[in-house]
Amino acid sequence: MNFCYFEKDVLVLENEHLRRSFRIGLDGRFRTIELVDQKSGSNLISQPGPEFEFSANGDVLTADSFRYVGYRTAGDVGRKELIVELEAKGLCVSLHYEIYADHPLVRKWLTVTNRERKRTVLTDFAWEKLNLRVSEGREEEVWSYYFTRRGRMAVVNMDDCAIVVDDPKLRRGFILASEAPGCMKRFEIYWKGDAVSVMFNNNEETIFERILDPGETFKSPESFILVYSDMKWQDVVDGPYRCFVEGHLTQMDPNALPSVIVNNWHPFLGKINREILLEQIDLAAEMGVDMYQCDFGWSTFFGEWSDNLERFPNGFGEIVERILSHGMKVGLWISLPAVDRESPVAKQHPEWLIRDKDGNPWHMKGWDRTYSMCLASDFKYYITDKIDEVIKKYHVSLMKTDLSSVRNLYIPGEHAGCYAEGHHHRTHNASHLMIYEAMFEIFQELKRRNPNCIMDLSFELYNVVDGTDLALTKFADTNWFTNQDSGMDTGVRRALCTRGRVVAPYTLNFGGCSLDHPTARDYGMFSVLTSHALFYGDLSKLSAEDREYYRKWFAWIKRQRAEDDFYRYYKVSDVFPVPDAADPQDRRDPRVQLGELAGPSTERQLHEQKEGRIWDGVAKVNDEGNGPIIFLRPGNCQVETQRFRIPWVLSGRRYRVWDQNEERLVGEFEGKVLQEAGIEVTIPKQPGAKVLVFSSIG
Repeated sequence: MNFCYFEKDVLVLENEHLRRSFRIGLDGRFRTIELVDQKSGSNLISQPGPEFEFSANGDVLTADSFRYVGYRTAGDVGRKELIVELEAKGLCVSLHYEIYADHPLVRKWLTVTNRERKRTVLTDFAWEKLNLRVSEGREEEVWSYYFTRRGRMAVVNMDDCAIVVDDPKLRRGFILASEAPGCMKRFEIYWKGDAVSVMFNNNEETIFERILDPGETFKSPESFILVYSDMKWQDVVDGPYRCFVEGHLTQMDPNALPSVIVNNWHPFLGKINREILLEQIDLAAEMGVDMYQCDFGWSTFFGEWSDNLERFPNGFGEIVERILSHGMKVGLWISLPAVDRESPVAKQHPEWLIRDKDGNPWHMKGWDRTYSMCLASDFKYYITDKIDEVIKKYHVSLMKTDLSSVRNLYIPGEHAGCYAEGHHHRTHNASHLMIYEAMFEIFQELKRRNPNCIMDLSFELYNVVDGTDLALTKFADTNWFTNQDSGMDTGVRRALCTRGRVVAPYTLNFGGCSLDHPTARDYGMFSVLTSHALFYGDLSKLSAEDREYYRKWFAWIKRQRAEDDFYRYYKVSDVFPVPDAADPQDRRDPRVQLGELAGPSTERQLHEQKEGRIWDGVAKVNDEGNGPIIFLRPGNCQVETQRFRIPWVLSGRRYRVWDQNEERLVGEFEGKVLQEAGIEVTIPKQPGAKVLVFSSIG
């Protein structure tokens, strides 16, 4: 198929899945006139739209403000890029459209070049703005907030990176996705008529602005529109959407992910020392743990990251050697922007500090001993070298980076961005995106220097509570996206379920299950296993029987991954519902996150655990239906036995079903029977879990 061609005054970009057509008018105007799902033949464009929209020095500009100059193509096998050049007085816009042979989507971004002799200020920036409808009757359902909230429209800042627009009667629709980072994201869908916009945040805390000197160019993030028909939207998320995200927008190689990781943030909360860690490391090795991660508390001054000799009199190297001696890998915690107020770097370089509107240094709530440095300053070069030094010195295989850099995510509205002068950003609002850009530069450089180290970017550093997105997974390997402990089991389960659908589940790191908690053996361990096996806990509190129990399960995880890495897979279709517990955190209500720090108990009701009442689960099976399916019964669920369809098997195959909990054969079933009649599952414990392993036998 010819990916890109001209027909009269129409420029066409297409593959076997979709076609996006542009009309070039006699007056030089450039517009999208078709976005066609090739399978159904339906055109999603209800009427020509602005194509893009932004303000330059206060003037609102769209494609109609420019004139078409020409186009060119680029790309390689399986991928074609169309670049369309538009011009107006003082500005040049390049529209980039990318299409792939094997994916039903078109990706877009744009660049703006200042041809004026004076500065140009860009604001209110939408790089994709079209009028789209799935049906004439306007029966679409808009699924936002990680595909959990259904409505007729959506206006979203910060949280979502992908939103589904679906007509359930027609079984067709589209997914609109943004690759803008963190709290810079904004969607507007059907807020005004048929318009859908992918844009920067323009009204909440981290507002976008970019200053262009003469000759300078700004590049927007990417976005994409994925079309589908004759499918349930849940299967589109599990299938075509995930296929593209993992293939093109995910840096992490799941093969590099250790099978079992223990992190010591909970219950020690930074109060670690030589005796505690040596004991914990030896117990972890006995249980078959692959990586031991030392969180906060191992070093002295933030920003210097030298050994804490009071806690580790023989040096922290002794701890590292003990981990390595057991054949485990080393994980470590570090803060990217925070430095101790009395550290040499803070005293020698006050010009790097983030400053508020009154010119005062700023720090994240709860870390009063520190100041935060602005990443959009020369500090980024210093901290890149310092973290590289730490990685090499301690043989670090997973580096967790932490603490706020762009906004005070625990007290929304109190502080955002940097007001300091002399940094790489030219204004306060311009600092928001530029801090993210510097963050990604740091991560790219550290990855280049240390290709075998997993680089983790925490939700605090990313500045959105429980936040993850497609920009993050492009530039970092993993995202420590939530910090909860056992006792919030079903809330964490909900967060894992929802975030594990918008990004690859193996990119999620988390605090969510303490191995010494009463619910861990029967529920918590299996809940986090829907992503991967990462745990908290004081291992010295485990009995010998507990340690043996976990050792057996950890050994099974490794065997199962060696056969076919089930960490790669994540399927729910419309079989498994979203867990019905409350989200454990909400960035707009800090009481949910802060708990005791929020004030009187009457203000902390949202922090209390809300147990789920319905079963849920995840199929960790490959495209042939082979692998484990994890079924979960939360603490408030009164139903002991339930039947589930298994749509992921092949109808013409026969399957052997093994109960891994009870280590017994359940039976052999025809694929068609599993698809239509399903299988009955019993979980006697409340809360509890069941792991059934499906293997095709013919």
